[in-house]
Amino acid sequence: MKELIPYIPVLALLVLWFLQYTETSKLKRISEDQQRQLDKLYRLLGKEESFDDRVDLPGETKQRIGELAREGRKIQAIKELRDATGLGLKEAKDYVDRLCR
Repeated sequence: MKELIPYIPVLALLVLWFLQYTETSKLKRISEDQQRQLDKLYRLLGKEESFDDRVDLPGETKQRIGELAREGRKIQAIKELRDATGLGLKEAKDYVDRLCR
């Protein structure tokens, strides 16, 4: 029994990590579902604000980002969008994800 004592903190950390991971995953799913519902509501109300209304993006850059997204090169598309606009990672990823739909 004494030989198992050093493993107790490691086991406790693994259990805590697993619990945190499952809760985080659950919250992420809830957040994504709420965002889809909000997007649907905005579309129904006709008040959807497009990305182009919020950020000035040159036509050439917009076309390049669209091509990269359609080719499945999302990471490169996100990087170029962030370089061109200064957007945060999440906002750029959301925009590229919308292009892929």
